Amino acid sequence: MDQSWLARRCRNSVVKSQNPVLTQVKGIISCSTLPIVLFSVRMESILVSTGVVALAEIGDKTQLLAFILAARFKKPVPIILGILIATIINHGLAGALGAWITSTVSPDVLRWVLGLSFIGMAIWTMIPDKIEEEETQVAVRFGVFGATLITFFLAEMGDKTQIATIAMAAHYASPLMVVIGTTLGM
Repeated sequence: MDQSWLARRCRNSVVKSQNPVLTQVKGIISCSTLPIVLFSVRMESILVSTGVVALAEIGDKTQLLAFILAARFKKPVPIILGILIATIINHGLAGALGAWITSTVSPDVLRWVLGLSFIGMAIWTMIPDKIEEEETQVAVRFGVFGATLITFFLAEMGDKTQIATIAMAAHYASPLMVVIGTTLGM
């Protein structure tokens, strides 16, 4: 976790109290409200990620794909499990990519890239997706669970929610919490 970011966050939170206590010994930051700060940062990343993905998912092709698979096979358990596992794998990879971007790109460049990506996501969310028939033909070979897993994983590649997961994982210091939030938002 970026200690300068944590120090600023801690300093901002303890300014509200009468006795701000922030010390740094051998590069380790100590703050009297550090557990509260970490909890609020994690909750913020989970809640924002959940909300962004839930909104981006409205009219998305994976939502349409879920409707088609549910109507065609009428087996909710393998469909839900396939969606869950495909989402965890896909968003986990996206979160790792976002964390890698954070470690390699300078903060000034990252700020502009993230700002532009969130504006692009807002515009892209306004455009509904269309499902293609060949995405649903995989079920013949792999069964309901396999078809759901494969089609959802492939449909999510380069999708709005994957791009949003990469951007939010780069923005927040806790990519795991972002992945949890985006998975909940699906």
